[in-house]
Amino acid sequence: RTPELAWPPPLVPMPPPQPPAYVVFGGLVFVPLSEPYLRSEWGELFEERAPLCLVEPWFKNVRRYADEEVVVLSCVFASHLTAGLTHFTNRRLLRCDGQEVRNLAHLAGLLDSATGSTIFFDLDDDDVVALPLAAARETTRQVLQAHLIPAARCLPEA
Repeated sequence: RTPELAWPPPLVPMPPPQPPAYVVFGGLVFVPLSEPYLRSEWGELFEERAPLCLVEPWFKNVRRYADEEVVVLSCVFASHLTAGLTHFTNRRLLRCDGQEVRNLAHLAGLLDSATGSTIFFDLDDDDVVALPLAAARETTRQVLQAHLIPAARCLPEA
């Protein structure tokens, strides 16, 4: 049998998943990194303007494992829980509660199974966002309602 040769799927896809994938939790909005996302945030010269932690995966574009995605904290919706956090935009999410985040679906699973009193999000540049877990789950419902978002997550088909 002749082996089939194919390019591996890129780490930073072009185009992004359809419908657009996201997870909203406690007012934090997470999305997978894609080339259109980079272009929408930093323009055609994104490779010069975007943070290195987001450009480097696009430039290398090689997955360490088959289901790897770069997950980005895209924005933070203002609420009593997120006061002082709204400047955390376009930041790479590295870990959730100490676990390396493999992809957006993995993040959703980590959020669903979290049991501690506080949930921690480790971002690039050694920043950590800590939210009280129960309050974050309640704030998620409030944020979705206030911003007319139909669901807390939209994940691509596996």
